Amino acid sequence: SLLQLTRKLKASITEEKLEPLETSYNQLTAAIEDIPSFAVFLEQQAKAEQAAAEQKGKEAEARLAEEKKKQEEARLAEEKKKQEEAERKRKAEEALIEKAQQLVLAIRQDVIKHMDADDIDQRLADLTALEEAISSRDIGKIRPFVEASEAEARREESERKRKREAEEAKLAAEKKQQEEAERKRKAE
Repeated sequence: SLLQLTRKLKASITEEKLEPLETSYNQLTAAIEDIPSFAVFLEQQAKAEQAAAEQKGKEAEARLAEEKKKQEEARLAEEKKKQEEAERKRKAEEALIEKAQQLVLAIRQDVIKHMDADDIDQRLADLTALEEAISSRDIGKIRPFVEASEAEARREESERKRKREAEEAKLAAEKKQQEEAERKRKAE
């Protein structure tokens, strides 16, 4: 019976006639549905498709969960980086303020030592401006004072080093002269 229906369907396809083709197809479909093993096959196929769809859904959920996890890790890393940067900035500001406070002490001592200096008014104005900047924690106003002080300290250190090297060179030259004089004296 199935073979006959299949042959009718093939013949309809070959003849390219639509109406017998539809009829043959419908008859073949009805006959196949009456076969119990085909019904089991369709059921198994439906279960397999459902299992595949569930597996795809689980995989999609797993990918989504992994993506969310990566996004959360990236967000946490960025947040940690921002916190570390803020902490670094805070420590740098604290160090700058501490240097400024030391500078205030040095300026006060300098003002006391040089009360009769021509630029005492400028020194007092600088001292007042620096103290106000420290009390308001205005890093923008503090930084130029500290940088100028550090530049001056580097210049003074360089000058001391140059003088020390010149003194050492002078002593070495004198020692060499003494040694030469001593050799000449011994040679005579």
